[in-house]
Amino acid sequence: MAAIVHTDVSISAAGNIRWTGAATTNKHSVLEFIQYLMDKQDDGTAANDDLLDITVDTPFNRSTDQIVTLNSPFNIDDTFATHLYDGSVSQTEPTLGGETLYAGLRVIGPVVAGTEYMILQDGRVLPAFWGTGINPEPTPSLVFSRHLVKVKYAGSDIDGKRVMVLARELGDQYRRFPVTFGTGNSVAAIGNGADIFNITADAVIAAWTILNTEGFQELDISGAGAAGQEFYSRWETGAQTINNVYEYTKWISQRSHIADQTGGTPTGKNFVIDNATITGQAQSFKPLTGDEMLTEVRAQIKIGGGTPTGTIYAELFDSDDVASQLAEPTGTALARSENILASAITNSYEEVIFRFNRLNPATGADQTAALELNSITYPEMFIVFRHDDGSAANYFHLDGEETSEDATMNQASYQTAAWTADATDDINIIVKSSPQIHAIPGEQFQGINIEVGYDLETGVVPIQNEVVMWGTKVTYSTLVGNFIAGELVTFKNGTTIVSGGTIYDDDGVDEFIVGLDSPGAAVIVATDTIKGLISGATAIVTSVIDVEKSGGTGILIAIDDNGTTGELYLQVLSGANPVDNNLIRDPISGDPVANYYTATAVLNSKTVSPEFLGTSTGSNIIGAYGIGFDPLDVGASDRFTDLNDDAITPPNNVVFTVSGIIAGDRVLVGPRTGTALNRGQWLLATALDDGIIGVPETACVVKTGTDTVPFPDAQENWPKTGIGANVSRLRIERDSGIYARIPYDSHNGTDTFTLGTPDTGVIAMSVAGNNTFTRATGSFLTDGFEPGCVFTSTGFTNAGNNSLFVALTVTATTIVPTDATGMVTEVEGVNEQIASNGWEFANGDGSTNFNLASINNDVFLAFIDVATIGTSETFTGVHVTANDRDMFVRVRDGGATPIKTFENITAQFKSTPQTIAATRTADN
Repeated sequence: MAAIVHTDVSISAAGNIRWTGAATTNKHSVLEFIQYLMDKQDDGTAANDDLLDITVDTPFNRSTDQIVTLNSPFNIDDTFATHLYDGSVSQTEPTLGGETLYAGLRVIGPVVAGTEYMILQDGRVLPAFWGTGINPEPTPSLVFSRHLVKVKYAGSDIDGKRVMVLARELGDQYRRFPVTFGTGNSVAAIGNGADIFNITADAVIAAWTILNTEGFQELDISGAGAAGQEFYSRWETGAQTINNVYEYTKWISQRSHIADQTGGTPTGKNFVIDNATITGQAQSFKPLTGDEMLTEVRAQIKIGGGTPTGTIYAELFDSDDVASQLAEPTGTALARSENILASAITNSYEEVIFRFNRLNPATGADQTAALELNSITYPEMFIVFRHDDGSAANYFHLDGEETSEDATMNQASYQTAAWTADATDDINIIVKSSPQIHAIPGEQFQGINIEVGYDLETGVVPIQNEVVMWGTKVTYSTLVGNFIAGELVTFKNGTTIVSGGTIYDDDGVDEFIVGLDSPGAAVIVATDTIKGLISGATAIVTSVIDVEKSGGTGILIAIDDNGTTGELYLQVLSGANPVDNNLIRDPISGDPVANYYTATAVLNSKTVSPEFLGTSTGSNIIGAYGIGFDPLDVGASDRFTDLNDDAITPPNNVVFTVSGIIAGDRVLVGPRTGTALNRGQWLLATALDDGIIGVPETACVVKTGTDTVPFPDAQENWPKTGIGANVSRLRIERDSGIYARIPYDSHNGTDTFTLGTPDTGVIAMSVAGNNTFTRATGSFLTDGFEPGCVFTSTGFTNAGNNSLFVALTVTATTIVPTDATGMVTEVEGVNEQIASNGWEFANGDGSTNFNLASINNDVFLAFIDVATIGTSETFTGVHVTANDRDMFVRVRDGGATPIKTFENITAQFKSTPQTIAATRTADN
């Protein structure tokens, strides 16, 4: 903890507490803020710009060390709030009245390094001033980020004080955590790890051709006829694998990626934003190929002169495409970013994030179509920066360069009512975009979260992939100014605020649709006063309809239209889920008051997967609700859930998960008898007694143990294969008592497992120390190599390295054979290959104890048998009627983070997904 530096803060006579420090990196807890105010209020005389002393009324009430209420007129602004954490600050808004609340958020990991989590609030993505985490708690706490979030403004809740916290970095496991704030702190737990089924680079995925047909459709995935098998998407693998589709959908929904950025090191020249002469600065950029949506722009900005006030913002313009590095913005602005407070800018260059959202914050107009960046339609575009409150003495600077750092971009300035391009100047910007899916940026797409039945269509009803709304219809009179769609409003009965809300659509004349904070009978009535908190518009309520019903917005992902009745499938973007008799309206149609569906009591919430497609096992997909595929692209091991909540994939592939683990933990899941690991699931029917001298073993034939042979269908609930990245393995008891860990390719459904024969394929490998095969990329373990594997090496330059060997030790990057005779150190080539011939069970080279396995030795299936590299491990097994199985789970780690052995002796493999959360108890 560190006390607030007095020069970082000013307190005006009007009670405005503002951040004036040069360093935005200075952060303080709410308790430190309380202590700062306590220190100032007992001063004998106010000093400098801190007009607070013993003569001033008490500035705050302290409920706890994490909850403080500022007494009127004392207040902070959004900028000051970014410097606070670990608690909440509430206050009366000085100009508008009503409560404003900044609530504390604690984000729990651990997360993969570089994770910049997203916060979705009221249909918008907030600017990530927290980066990859700020104000972490000291270890061993897993809280890696703490800051405040504005959840109420001037008496109106912002989206019911709700947010969604997302972790969406390509290559990592995705996480989502809904939060509803109160005073003090709230928590979002988004701990994740690397996604071993998402390892392909962004640029490679972007080049894949994978098609998706959006909207309601029937697909014959089960083979029993398409009728009744209803989905909202049809993914086609094309030339890619089914796991590639999983990666592709993660690429679509990842946090925005870079569309273009200024090359080189564009710094050293100050470009003025609005000094009353230069009233706009622009930098060109080139959109990515494909259908992307602009989401944000980042730039380096500082105060250029004086004390600027008001806000700054960015706009999107088309380019006149005159010539390379001589282009200028043309026409009017296509879209506008959210505003950034001038108080957020310091005297030093720092990154400023401008977010572009669905609604234009100045007009309330839907700018979705304008945010679409199609490189064919718009081969070049411009980002324009403006500060409408600037003057000759008060302005900002953008960082850039005047020596043509980027040969594909250029800067232009706006003065004397015209743009002027400069071929050698560049402004330092980063433009980010997100692939479009269902008409919204992929980074915001999560899938269907509610099914809404309807029994009436009125007017021209909304269509699929439109944003719809529902809420209270308010008719008003005595309008002064103009309300803006998307703004917060308050309703007053006399001087008392009776409700707040968000306007979803306003006709500009005498009615709007609003989502109320607290819907209820007569909560607002005729003669109540309406106040727009952004526009400043006012009006008087004349009548209300549906005042007791919830309000919200959502993307209409699919419609099952049965005439005048049917079902709507929504992803709610803001507000609360619809309720019975809500009118689901279309703001795009031009008259949402007249065009709507009437909701019924059929309202079914749906579970949302962090990865909207579902789960990948590397070779199969466990689809999320409503996700469909081309029936020819899926197999019997894939599983889907249609819009009727029916499991479509035969057979029933069930995921069994062990969570709560970390990289390095050894996880074993096997069959259980009573409270013990059942090592005698089967017995060997044929001895395994051959190897490098002779013919290596390639099959394991078993007979009845505790499981019956031939394998009854009701017992075949193990994974079909246990090779490569699959976490399942056979455990075969050698005569030494050691249980060999052997991958398997398949089983014949009767009594025989075909043992795995892993193969690296032709790759680049070397030989180190005259005895070690080494690779720089890929993994021997992932390929399926284990100690005892008999293999042939080929393609090496030295003949002694091309021979028949038995693996003694195996790591991800090395294999040491039992007998390295003839091997010679060799640099990496490009044509090397190691391919298995089978498995050693005869100790044929005499160098180690890979001895035989006799008839009647134990054999069991280790459903999960792996040293994990993530935070969870899973297997997928087939469940048919009455084949529940008792499972034994063990987790150990004696490495860098040693733990006491964890065992679960009550787990079962059942017809629904099961998760066993391991408890890691340190053992030092």
